[in-house]
Amino acid sequence: MNETGAGASGYCFAFDVASNTLSAILALTAGQGAGIWMGGQGVAADPQGHLYAVTGNGDFDGKSQWGESFVKLEYTPPSGSTPANLQVVDHWTPWTDLARTGQVRMADMKLAGDSAPSEAVKPVGAGMNMSMKDAKLVAQVNDQGVPTVLVFPQMATGNWSDEDWGSAGPACIFPIGVCIAAGKDGIGYPVKTANLGGTSLADLTKPKTNCAKLAAPPVWLTMSPGAVDACPNDPRTLNFFPWGVTAHLHMTPVQFFDPVLKSWTIFVWGENAQLHKWAISPTGKPTYVAQSHEYASADVRGNPPGGMPGGFCSGSSNGADPDSAILVCTIPYGDANARIVNGRLLVYDPVHLAADGSLKVLWDSQRWGVQFLFNKFDPPVIDGGQIYVPNYNGGVDVYQ
Repeated sequence: MNETGAGASGYCFAFDVASNTLSAILALTAGQGAGIWMGGQGVAADPQGHLYAVTGNGDFDGKSQWGESFVKLEYTPPSGSTPANLQVVDHWTPWTDLARTGQVRMADMKLAGDSAPSEAVKPVGAGMNMSMKDAKLVAQVNDQGVPTVLVFPQMATGNWSDEDWGSAGPACIFPIGVCIAAGKDGIGYPVKTANLGGTSLADLTKPKTNCAKLAAPPVWLTMSPGAVDACPNDPRTLNFFPWGVTAHLHMTPVQFFDPVLKSWTIFVWGENAQLHKWAISPTGKPTYVAQSHEYASADVRGNPPGGMPGGFCSGSSNGADPDSAILVCTIPYGDANARIVNGRLLVYDPVHLAADGSLKVLWDSQRWGVQFLFNKFDPPVIDGGQIYVPNYNGGVDVYQ
């Protein structure tokens, strides 16, 4: 069913592989939306069997409507005459679609099967294809001391509706009990797995109190816009494009324990941006470490709103040996959402930085003239000393 179809809703399914049967189904909304998309990547599972996912556009009430939420799911197998069950046992929500679009929630006078009117369901990217004419420009200086321009498009009320917080899967570092969830804003929210916070509609009227439930304050993971509050009282202040282009994250961040930093780290590659490395403290606080010189969708960065979908990476190492670690990433040259475009394969050293403090490139397909058609949303696979890169040429390239 199309995501804009009547009654299109997000679901989670539990499938019993032993009996080859569907054992439980969970609807993430009583109306429309709240799909679990995450750029086509899977949910995370902790050692206790809980599942973690991030939902996209949809209505939210903190009871049965889970749009734009980080959810913790629990599966209970069948017992005797009691059927299996899949339920939301905890959640955390940064904002609602209505708040991002400046609308007021209407009373629940609705037909059965339809949610209260909202800007919940839009085609992917639909809310992002707008004219930059008469946009408001705000000059900033970012955390690296680089001049930045934030572009606030002049949009009709309700048009900023395709935020899809669940545009990427969460980076769950279970040894420290923290999952970092990020979406189209490029903001990383460190959520405590033991107690997500159970956000209510009342909590969302006090954003600072709601963000205080996190393991650490949220940060701008995919780019640095300057002095912009990542947890503002009015979420509409997040409705901008840095440098006039999108900063969406669609890859599940790669997590890696850095034996040199002696810290957990994550790697993220947002749209029209560079690869970024962040250190994650034992309490879940992210700290910026370094970034690459290479940009995703480099050929269209100067043409707002730039290109999709950013980079996709996988990592590998021989345990704690710092010299064995590699990070393998693919990025598009153009806008891989609008058309099929050429891709670029890069291999990085995730531990040792280059002399200028950037992420060090070990191998670059561009330097060797290797060409392939970029496969949107599929990360490379590393196995047995080989790198497998699916492509839109109709095959899989193998590197070693």
